[in-house]
Parts: sequence; structure tokens; C-alpha cells
Amino acid sequence: MIRRRHTTTLLAVAGLATASVASAGWQGDFSALLSRHVKAGEVDSRGWTAARQDMRLLREVVAAIATEAPSGTRNQRLAWYLNAYNALALSKLLDGGGREDGLRSRDLVVAGEILSLDDLERSVIGPAFHDPRIHFALVRTTIAGPPLRDRAFTAAGLEAELEAITRAFLSGKQAGVRISKDGFQVEVSPLFEWFRDDFDRGDLRAFINRYRTEPLPPLAAIRFPTGGPGHDEARRP
Repeated sequence: MIRRRHTTTLLAVAGLATASVASAGWQGDFSALLSRHVKAGEVDSRGWTAARQDMRLLREVVAAIATEAPSGTRNQRLAWYLNAYNALALSKLLDGGGREDGLRSRDLVVAGEILSLDDLERSVIGPAFHDPRIHFALVRTTIAGPPLRDRAFTAAGLEAELEAITRAFLSGKQAGVRISKDGFQVEVSPLFEWFRDDFDRGDLRAFINRYRTEPLPPLAAIRFPTGGPGHDEARRP
């Protein structure tokens, strides 16, 4: 029976360490779908929706997420949740519901609980695993985020995968960090504003510098894309 959203139940499921490992069949199917329809970091929405068999397989993946409970090691559970979020986000996108309001629509079922993508990130994955790198591992349909992966996350490779995604997003030419030519302003992804306390308790500079090839200019002010009063971090010597 499907239950209404009850975060404490999901948190208990997310924290299980000794339960038998749930079937990973749907995660393999999801990985195969990604390999066929994600190219150069972007989803081929038109090609995916035109492939009826693959749309049917994605619906089967969504159905499995609704009833299966994650279990096993920490990395097995975290990979399960990351893959579940991404499969549900892509399903909404391909069904035309990838707008920002779609993030808050409580029309998804995860392990028997009804919730939204926003609930899943903020109330389940974040509190259960306390790893800010997860914010760069989730599919983003309304803002510029890291490129889409062409395969699902795996427990065995999860640490290296999260590390690589974070470093690339904060050091490369992606939208995570943009430094002005004069070096006095740094514009960061909206993710840093939305989940600020998750990043070294709000010390964005310390978190970003940990993953960058070169640290941020010491006199640069950190600015969020929304701009305006209150959106600049005071410059530090």
C-alpha cells in the first residue's frame, strides 16, 4: 500500500545498514537507458520519447522505485537514492513536467512514500547521508548543473564518481564557479544559495577551494546569480 509522505520512515530506510541488499535490476536498466540517450552530457529527449520500448522501460524503472526499499551498505543505499532521483527527474522531464514547480509536486513514489523531488533531496538524501557532493550528482532540469552522466551510479565507484563530478563542476569550464576577468567577483551556481548550510556550514569559499585546482582569488566576493542586495558575500582579506 502506498503511504503519504512520512520523512522519518524514509530516513529510517535510508539509514539501514544490515538489511539484505535490494535487487539492483532497475538500476542496471536505468544505466542502459542513460547510455543510449545521454550524449555529451545532455539527454536526447526527442530520441528517448520516440523510442517506445525505452519509454516503457523507464516507466518500469519508476514502478520499481515506488515499491523497492534501499538497503545494504551506505554506498549501496546512496547510489540507490541518487539513481532513483535521477530516474524520476528524467521521467518528469520526458513527460513534460521538468519545470521548477515540478520539483515541488508531490506526485512521486519512493519506497512506498509519496513525495516530491525537492522532498527527496532536502528531507531524505541530504539528512541521511550528510554529503554536500550529492547536490552535484542529481539531474537538474531548471538550472545549469554538471553534465548528465551516461551511466548510473554504482556503490563500488561512488566515492570516485562524486569526487570527480565535484572537482569538474568547481574547477572546469562548467557553471559551478565563474571568476570575473578582474578577479574581484566570483559567481557561483544557485545550488550554493539553495543549500548553503550544507557546504561547510555556509563557508562556501572553504568548500570550493577544497575541490578547485586553483583557489579562488582571496579578495573576490562571492555572488549568487540572483544578484541584488544581500546576495554578495563580504570580501575577505
